[in-house]
Amino acid sequence: MPRKLDKALKYFKYIFAFKILVMVVSTRYPFSYLFSFNFTLYGIISIAIVSGSSLIISRPFCRYICPYGAVLTIFSKFSIYKIKAKEGCKNCTHCDRECETDAITKRIVVQSECIRCKKCIDACKFGSLK
Repeated sequence: MPRKLDKALKYFKYIFAFKILVMVVSTRYPFSYLFSFNFTLYGIISIAIVSGSSLIISRPFCRYICPYGAVLTIFSKFSIYKIKAKEGCKNCTHCDRECETDAITKRIVVQSECIRCKKCIDACKFGSLK
């Protein structure tokens, strides 16, 4: 996926989280709408799009739609545990390829996108990630 499109789509989860927050404040039972399982055309199309895109993109719901991911992104800025590249990094890009959320690009770990699965640390042959 092109980087510009990926970056633009990542802002959608904030919009969705804000929309849910507005629903929580303005209605008495906000989650009855979200989890009512009324299979409308909108719901079926949404499920088809997410399912279809998951064949091409790793974790599309988590990356672009999940409101919980938006909340975690905000709190990740204050996290004590952060994955960083040490000085001994050889730029082999094993960690880039192993990262399922594309949070690592050329030794730089985007903490707001990192889910701390530690697959990049396991993939590093030089022990350069901590």
